[in-house]
This record gives sequence, C-alpha cells and structure tokens, in this order.
Amino acid sequence: MSVSIHSRRSTLSGCCSIARAYRAGSIVQSPRRWVSDQVKQKFPGAPESHYASTLKNLNILSDAKVVVVGKADKLEAIEKSGTNVVGFVDETSQDLASSIQNVLKDALPWVLFISTQKASPVLEALKCATRVQIPLVVCSTSHFEEDEMKELRGILDQSAMTRLLGPGSSVFAAPHSGLAVWDRPIDAVKSGTIGIVGSNFKSVEEAVQATKEYGHSFICDLGKSPGAGTRPWEVAEWMLSDDGTEILLIMANGNSEMEGEVAKAYKEYAERTPDNQRRKRMIGIIQGDGRKQWEEAGILVASNISEAISLIGKETEKISEKREEMADVVDRDPAQVSVTDI
Repeated sequence: MSVSIHSRRSTLSGCCSIARAYRAGSIVQSPRRWVSDQVKQKFPGAPESHYASTLKNLNILSDAKVVVVGKADKLEAIEKSGTNVVGFVDETSQDLASSIQNVLKDALPWVLFISTQKASPVLEALKCATRVQIPLVVCSTSHFEEDEMKELRGILDQSAMTRLLGPGSSVFAAPHSGLAVWDRPIDAVKSGTIGIVGSNFKSVEEAVQATKEYGHSFICDLGKSPGAGTRPWEVAEWMLSDDGTEILLIMANGNSEMEGEVAKAYKEYAERTPDNQRRKRMIGIIQGDGRKQWEEAGILVASNISEAISLIGKETEKISEKREEMADVVDRDPAQVSVTDI
C-alpha cells in the first residue's frame, strides 16, 4: 500500500507501542516555558515579510502530530523516538502529490518530515504543505539542482503559513514535547536547557551526546545550503528568545556570509537586552577567519566540542549560583527561578 494513515479514528497497532514508549520516557518530557513576553513572537533581526513571521512555528506543543514522506526505514527511525507519527507516504507512490495532499488534509500535522533521494518529491510535498498550511516542514534531502532550488525558493516566497528547515536538515528535535524527526536516531536526546544548532548530522550527534548531562531544549541540523529555508541566525534569534533555552551551542558551517549573520544577530540581541536582565550565552564552535567576528560579537568561541563543553560547564555553574541568590531574595525554589530573572 503506497499510503498508510495513522489517525485517531483508525490507529495502526504500532502507534500503541509508540505511545507506551513515549510515556515510559524514550524521550523525556518537561512542561514547556513559552517564548519571553518581552519578545511577543517578534524577531527583531528578521526581515519584514509573510515568510519571516513563520519562525514562530518552531514552537512545538506536546504530542505534536507528524507526517513522514520517504522510505520505510526513515519512518521506523522516527517512530523509535516516540514521536506522534500520524501519516506516512512512500516516496515511490504513484501520483505522489495527491497522496501527500490527502494524508496532510486527513491528519493535519504540525510537522511534515521529508527524507527522499531526489528533490522532485520535496517540491511536490512542499507545495502540498503550503496549500494545506502545515506550520513546519523539515527537509532532510540535500541535493538540489539550481532550477530545483529556484523553484523551492519561489514556493517559500509565496508562503505565509509554512516554515521550512532545510534542505539538508537531518535532525530536528524538541525533547520537551516528545518530538524528534531525523534520518537516524540519537540516543542521548533528553529534555533540558541547551539549544543546539549545527550543519550536519555527525556534528549535531556529537554535540547532543556531549551535552547529555544538561539536556536539550531544541536540536536542529540546518544543513549547509546557501538557499536554505531557515538560516542559522534565525534559529539562534528564536532560541535566544525561548525561555526554555539557557545556553545556545552553535557550530559554524564554513559559510562566511552565514557566520557573519550569526555574529550580527547575537551582537544586536546583547545590545537590546536590558541591563537588569541576563544575556544568554551563545557558545560557538568555529575555526578560521570567522572566529574573530564571533568573539567581537560577544560569542564565547571554542575550537572543538571539548572546549565548548568546558565553557558550558562554567556558564551552567554561574547560572546555578545566580539562581540560588535570586531564590533567596524572592523566597522560591531555585528550580522555579527563570533564567531571565537572574
């Protein structure tokens, strides 16, 4: 069968085991703290456009629904995480566009994950997603010809409701809500306070494993495409505004323009943050010419993951000390003191 739909009315037996695994803690869930009131879902660095406003779609609610387009092995990798998969379309299905649109209309997911060998199914799926107004599309497929990338950008330019991560976005996880879509499972994912932004699966996996002690607020591989639907600075801007993220770890992708955007975004964030409010730390793993501009922007730079973990440890200790001090002042449990209050 080319299309299988997991719906509330007709649930496949596998979904029961998924739900049990989720409740048992395959991915640890914690209550979500929403984006700071001061930000009001406005991202100062973002250009004024309908598509720019879709950055807020990265807010993932608990048990958010997901549809997968690709091969069965990709579906299995996602189901193992406990993610609420409600639909699947095999990329070899006949009349692919109709199959995808029918599944999306029936399931109405928050996230559409696409991992296909060719770009053509991605373009069909993205068109369907914008028509049905699916909030978030995560595209793991990385190889696009120039004309295919141009078509992709054209679809996004007309989008007022759908945000794209990728091409080449092999991992997106929001542990607090029990959601993870990826090409291969990462066992170390758990709910916590470290936000991670990378540009390939290997570096993101290494960072996740190294920060397991602290847990993760969001994990995102954005790929390296210059024409990506979402650039690193945008996700950094969003995570800096997210109350659940206390420290942001970002890995440079070798693109000087994108690295410059990250430096500019963090510098502007630091400048607009009130003096009586803690500025969240961004820790960047970078080498080469971009290192200096990150340092000048106030980003704590490291040459490798080991150095970055050392910096995270020191910053975490500072946060804990400040949280203890503030807890004494307001007579509250330190765990209930928000990072923005210290």
